Amino acid sequence: MRNADVFLMCDMLSVTGCRVQTTTSAIRHIDATVKLNGEFVRRVSNWGVTILLINLIDCEKQDTRTFNTHNPHTAPGPATALINYLQGLKIGDALVAVSMYDMMRSLGDAKNALKQWGVDLSHVEYKGTVTFVAQKGFPDRTRLVTVPTEEASVIAPASLDVTVSGMHIVAI
Repeated sequence: MRNADVFLMCDMLSVTGCRVQTTTSAIRHIDATVKLNGEFVRRVSNWGVTILLINLIDCEKQDTRTFNTHNPHTAPGPATALINYLQGLKIGDALVAVSMYDMMRSLGDAKNALKQWGVDLSHVEYKGTVTFVAQKGFPDRTRLVTVPTEEASVIAPASLDVTVSGMHIVAI
């Protein structure tokens, strides 16, 4: 066999970091924010909960959805839509979530769906603030920050600053 006939293939594991920074808001006219690797990717002014689907490899936003779980007149619509959205995601999909003004009022059965992601909101009251980073199928990896009451959230709303890693195989 000549040298030209030899083909060598190697796999390399590439680990990347994705810095996620969030702020929430319990006040109507102060926006919540999301940064990925220091870049603003979303300013949130819609009431309820806004969820960003992110790619952990390149730390890019893939999708954004807002669920107005604040408005009791639309219940159970937004909570059901949130449940359906979470169920439709694939194992390994990663989310960043921020609450704006209030997400708890009409969250209903979506609390149970979020609990499967490692997000326990049983102690959060009306207008408490919530932010988290979670990966479907891996509830132990969830990073959740809550400020359970409106009074505390007005003073110091939930915020998060965490670096999560993504891994993929690179063939070289």
